[in-house]
Order: sequence, then C-alpha cells, then structure tokens
Amino acid sequence: MATFQEWGWKEVVWSTVAAYLAYWIAVYVYRVTFHPLAKFPGPKLAAMTFTFWYEFYYEVYPNQLQYLWKIKELHEQYGPIIRINPRHIHINDPDFFDNIYASSPHKRDRCTWYMHTGSKNLSGGMLETIDHDLHKMRRNAVSSFFSKRSIQALEPMVYDTTRRLIKRLKEDGAKGKVIPLNAAWAALAMDTISTYCFGEGVGSIEREQYGQEWVDIIHNGIRIRPFARQFPTLINMLLDLPPSLAAKLNPDIAMMNNFNNDLLTKIEKVMAGADDYENKSGVAGHRTVFHEIRDGNMPEAEKAPKRLMSEGSVFLAAGTETTGRTLSVITYYVFEKPSIRTQLMAELRTVLPTEDTRATLPQLEALPYLTAVINEGLRTAHGVSSRQPHTPTQDDLHYKQ
Repeated sequence: MATFQEWGWKEVVWSTVAAYLAYWIAVYVYRVTFHPLAKFPGPKLAAMTFTFWYEFYYEVYPNQLQYLWKIKELHEQYGPIIRINPRHIHINDPDFFDNIYASSPHKRDRCTWYMHTGSKNLSGGMLETIDHDLHKMRRNAVSSFFSKRSIQALEPMVYDTTRRLIKRLKEDGAKGKVIPLNAAWAALAMDTISTYCFGEGVGSIEREQYGQEWVDIIHNGIRIRPFARQFPTLINMLLDLPPSLAAKLNPDIAMMNNFNNDLLTKIEKVMAGADDYENKSGVAGHRTVFHEIRDGNMPEAEKAPKRLMSEGSVFLAAGTETTGRTLSVITYYVFEKPSIRTQLMAELRTVLPTEDTRATLPQLEALPYLTAVINEGLRTAHGVSSRQPHTPTQDDLHYKQ
C-alpha cells in the first residue's frame, strides 16, 4: 500500500470526495437521529437536506413561493407541530401564537438564516435585525416619528400630495385613458412616505404609469428573498455590478442602486449637519426621520449613513406596499358594491360638501361608516407575507402545558 507521501492526484481527489461524503452522511444522520429537533414529526428529507434544499424546491425551483401550502399539507399529515427544515419547527395553532410572539419582558430573537439575505442594501436595517434588544432600540429610535401626533402635524403635505393625484387622475380621465388604480394608489403612498421620511418625494404621481416600475421593484424584491437566502453572495455580486452593466442585465438593480446612492448622499449631509430642515421651504421643510436619529441618543455606530440607508429603503417599500394595497382593495369593494359607495359618499358629503372643501383628520375620524370601510380594508388587504421564525432566548416554550 502506498504511503501518503506517495499519493498521486487521483488518490488525493478520491480521498477528498470520500471525506466530503462521509462528513455529510454524518451530518444527515445527526440531523434525523441526535439533533434536538429530531423528535418532532415531519419529512426526513426536509430535516436532513443540505442548506434547506427541500424548502428551495418549493420556494424557488421548480416551484415558486409554494412552501407555505406544502407546510399546510404537512400539518394535515403529521399534526400541529412539525419539523420543516434542519433548524425550524412550525406550529399550526392560533391559540399558541401569543406564546411564540410574546411581547416584553419576553425576548424573541429572529432567525439569522431566514431574515438575512446578505443584501448590502438591507444589512443593518430593522428588517434584518436579529437580536431582540437591538431591534427594540432601533424601533424605539423612530417610533415617535411615526406616531399619530407627528404624522398629523404634516397633514398639509398629505393634502397637497393627494391633490396632485386628483389632478393627474382628472387629466388621464379627460383623455380617456385606462387608469391602473393599484399603481395610482401606490404612487400616492410612495410620494407621501418619501416626502415625509426623506424631505422630498420621488415624484411617482407624475411618472408614466404612476411610477409602476417602483412598485415592480418592490414586488420583485419580495419575490427574490427565498432565492437570496440560499445565495446571498450572488445577490451582492449583482448589486456591485458597474451601473452600465447592471442597467443591461437588470434595470431594476440599476434603478434601485441609483436611488440608494442618492439617499446615501442625502443622509450623509443630514448626519454632518449640512442639510438642516429649517433652511428648506415648501412641503419638504420638516424634520426627516434622519434628523430624528441624528439628534437622538443612539450609539454613534447606529448613526452610520450606510445603515440608515438600509432603514430608508425599508421605510419606502413598507410604506408604499401596505398603504397602496389597502387603498386598492377599498376602492375595488366600494365600486363593486353600489350600496357601499352610496352610503360612503353620503357620509363624506357631510364634511366635504364641495370639491374644494378641506376636512381635517379629526373630522374624518368622527365618521363611523368611513372608519368601518377603512378597517375592513385593513383587515382584508394583507395576509402575513411570510412566516417569522422566532427563538426564545430566556424561557422555554411548552405546548398545551
């Protein structure tokens, strides 16, 4: 038998392959027999698969975004608690949700693999913050900025933005154009949230098709998350492409990179004190969320412009998709059911007798039927976009004990 020093390249290759296979066989055996989650029922392939390939099969290829339905089937087969991948169990019991997603003083960290996409554009933002205490600190730093009192102070800006949309709708209506209301409402939401958070809007209302390309970017970003979890390095390689090449391969990447670069420049000016809201005029002359963070008591590392750029991207996407979708659903049902539209219009005329009348937020909140319509829109517009794996860090969870 040849000694190790006498091995040729073939022996080295075959030994490496054998060691690699032996390692992963040992990992698979451990995952389905000795792992702490091995006692939970579920498909063995899901429990052992390398880097969650079982989930990849249903979420990315050949299926797409179908794993939630597969999980539903698995619950019907195995029961209320199942193992869905090497490190996660899934519980199908609404009565137990409050235990999983308990509020303070309980602490729940989020899953590193599930929440992190590796995207440089999101890294450091609340969306991908794993640690419970860090997420709480980041959320508290901006919570007052999104309070009802703060938003109500900018009612004139919301009114002016809405008037811009009405003007555009009238112009398109007079030309006999078909108006994509989902894009129009998203444009209103995007221009409002961008003006509020960044000091100036992105101008979606005046864009062709109401800035539908921005909505597409948001939706595509959501759809790609399952792929990004598996291949975060590849996503960052695409984001790092030269602008000219990125524009050819994927215009969405180029457009998002341009937005983030502009946002980063603005944030750097704010954090350096060179962009003060008092020196501005018009609807943009107010404190932005970045002024709020700059003047707050967060650690200096938390005020890094690139981290705040990640927060800004999330604010824009979340503020656009949620509000735009809710308004679209409300509009559909109001027009689909004439009785709803008739009753709603009659109530609105009590505070808006003419087109030029301007109602205040307290006046609108006092209208019971309008409030009911809005609440129903909020209820039906969105389900939960994805599961949210949480890990209890200070206490054990006991099911039905």
